[in-house]
Amino acid sequence: FGIAAVALGLTLLAGSATPAGAAQGDTQTLIFVGTTRFQSDDATSYGTTFGGSFGYEIIDNLLWSVGVAASTTDGTQTVNNQTYDINARTTTVSTGPTYYINRERGSLVIPYIGAGISALSYDIQYEFPGSKLGNTSGTGMGAYGLAGVELWLSRSLTLVAQYTLAAHQVKTEEGDTLTLRSGGLGLSLRIGIRM
Repeated sequence: FGIAAVALGLTLLAGSATPAGAAQGDTQTLIFVGTTRFQSDDATSYGTTFGGSFGYEIIDNLLWSVGVAASTTDGTQTVNNQTYDINARTTTVSTGPTYYINRERGSLVIPYIGAGISALSYDIQYEFPGSKLGNTSGTGMGAYGLAGVELWLSRSLTLVAQYTLAAHQVKTEEGDTLTLRSGGLGLSLRIGIRM
């Protein structure tokens, strides 16, 4: 069973340093909004995501972050010429390291990779004939991985492209356990402020 999420948003970064040339002990706070698409094997819903994270540079080029994101999606599914309303409400809490490659002063393109663990709180209303999930809610543990690139447009303006994959264990309405897999491409504009 798969769920795909795509997030496009504007992000605001404020911390003790901008990421380029950041060093051990620096912190970063990230707030983001975006659009989201959840797609299962048998239904799709669209909506928005809002969240934030706090990161601490444990050593040069290695940031440990704790984040939370909330998503709300709505859609319809047609079965036998009858339309059913569907929706999903999720909150994800995640933590893990992100490693920046080639993050030297003057670098304009900075790739990065990361991974970690996450917990997904979900309330999914995919009630229609043949639905694998049905109406279900609960909390599932999982993991995520990400890869991205930062393109520095100026000292305080950065374009960020990131692809994230995640998997969480959830219960269906019938009580079966499924692995929900999610993946999404995020594009964001970040404003950095040195404090």
